[in-house]
Amino acid sequence: DFMIKDGGTIGVASTNDAITIASTGIVTFKDDILIKDAGTIGSASDPDAIAISSAGVVAISSTTAASSSTSGALTVAGGVGIAADLHVGDDFVVTGDATFNGDTNTFASGNSADPILIIKNTNSDASGSRLRFTKDKGAVGADGDDIGTIEFVSDNVAQEQTSFASILAEVSESADTDEAGKLSFFVSESNGTSAQLTAGLVIEGEHATDGQVDVTIAAGTASTT
Repeated sequence: DFMIKDGGTIGVASTNDAITIASTGIVTFKDDILIKDAGTIGSASDPDAIAISSAGVVAISSTTAASSSTSGALTVAGGVGIAADLHVGDDFVVTGDATFNGDTNTFASGNSADPILIIKNTNSDASGSRLRFTKDKGAVGADGDDIGTIEFVSDNVAQEQTSFASILAEVSESADTDEAGKLSFFVSESNGTSAQLTAGLVIEGEHATDGQVDVTIAAGTASTT
């Protein structure tokens, strides 16, 4: 063993207190710590727990699985900020709320009949899960505002991504305390040379008329119902 006094220092001629060791064994370095390219940092039982490449890439050798926010090969007590992409090779589990601020969020799968989006409620009451579309313009609402759209897109014979159907929710009447909504179901129809989405079912609430909901079915005089 090599021992120095409690609170003693180790250094060089120009920096005689480069390393300080407290009575509790805590080691304090006065300046940077450098290890060789592709060097490792670890413990007695796992000497290469952390490896740092010559490019500064940090790798953790442990393969301990995570079953909670306090388990796994790496645990962080506070928040984590990531400036670029995050790639997850297995399950992604969030136990708290999640917010996605990107313009486009895609769930993709190469398996048949996938991906599937499950919204699951496990509370033992009579209430179920909810899917909510919210339009918050930061200004007063207006008649005709679109609230949300569900689009159904697939390939045509030319392998062009084409909208074949959609469901649109709108504000029919925006007057305070006299609001009314409108829900339209669109399907693609064509004249033989061009196709467009046309409403085949429109459900619209009447304002200032309690209990009245109008329904328009079909489009065009030749349509069948």
